[in-house]
Amino acid sequence: MKLKKLILFMTAVAAVGVVNAQDVVIRRDTVRDTIVIREVVREYILTSDSAKIAQIEKGETAKPKKKKQPVKIHFDFRGEWQSAFDTRNEADDEEAYKSGFAGKYLQFYLDGNITDGLSYHYRQRLNRLNDIDALFKSIDKAYMQYDFKSGWNVAAGKFPLAIGGWEYDAAPIDIYFSTEFWNQVYCFQLGIRGGYNFKDGRNSIVAEIANSPFNPVEKGMSNSMYSYSLLWYGNFGVFNSSYSVNVFEVEDGTYLGQIALGNRFIAGPMTIDFDWMQRFHDNDNMFGDFSGVLCVKGDVLGWANIFGKVDYDQNRTNLFDEMSWKEPYWIRYNDQILTYGIGVEVFPIKKQRFLRLHAFWNQTLNLADDDYKDFDLKQHYLTLGLSLDFTAFEIKK
Repeated sequence: MKLKKLILFMTAVAAVGVVNAQDVVIRRDTVRDTIVIREVVREYILTSDSAKIAQIEKGETAKPKKKKQPVKIHFDFRGEWQSAFDTRNEADDEEAYKSGFAGKYLQFYLDGNITDGLSYHYRQRLNRLNDIDALFKSIDKAYMQYDFKSGWNVAAGKFPLAIGGWEYDAAPIDIYFSTEFWNQVYCFQLGIRGGYNFKDGRNSIVAEIANSPFNPVEKGMSNSMYSYSLLWYGNFGVFNSSYSVNVFEVEDGTYLGQIALGNRFIAGPMTIDFDWMQRFHDNDNMFGDFSGVLCVKGDVLGWANIFGKVDYDQNRTNLFDEMSWKEPYWIRYNDQILTYGIGVEVFPIKKQRFLRLHAFWNQTLNLADDDYKDFDLKQHYLTLGLSLDFTAFEIKK
């Protein structure tokens, strides 16, 4: 009897021990697993963003990353082979034909934003850097602009004068032959301007005060001569406008007025530009000085453009012959210069436009009577060339 009671007691003690042992093991494993999980989580968090965890532990607030602003650096180049035929009867045989290869443009661009509203723009023609005096003149654009959210903007620096006309607006590298006005006007001037973009997205205006293009800038200070411009751009789908009213000071107390009417019509793949620039002098022949441009361009299957163009310049006023200083005017007195031609642009790389091949023919004539014109001109030009536009660095918005 005593033996039986002893066996039962020992069995009960063993059972309690086993239960307690299992409980200890379970609790020990649970704690161990919890510790392991915590260490893994902590290691993962520290590995993924240790700096942020350190800031949180110190009670510091993490700073947001600085927003990247867009910037672009790119170059473009145009080179071509050109032949010139002088068909005047009096032309010498040696001077009647000339040909050769030439680099027309090599330009550097820098455009970007400092903040969302403040932008900068720079363009320099590297092919004009032939001497130190040409350094500043080779810079076409160097200005900063601030765009307000309300639609207003202000800019200061060097930029093209606010003159209307689509030929005038085009980048120089895209102009194959042009009016005498486009060839002769020194349009890149220092100044200030303000503008407003209407909320409808169809209209924008620009008001500008800048140095006059008749300033002898290569001689130093600008001589206190200014230009005043008001420009309107309109975008109405089929019809687009580039109209301006300009007043240029040509001498102390003497001014030249101009109205420039740039008209663009878009019909499917066809674009028709018609520009008219009327200049007004303070004399009896107010309508004797003007320039006109007609250009028709068609897009062929998205990889080529064909175009035809006619330019005409005339000056029947003698205001600039009477001035005390003898700087050349845009259109010489009594000249009537006609230029016309046809051409083609080809983009050989599919869906890319950084490479462009071009070929065109044009003729330039001086139609003025022999008794009046300052120089004779009757030349044909045949040109073959290519243009490259390549981006060196870019951060997009």
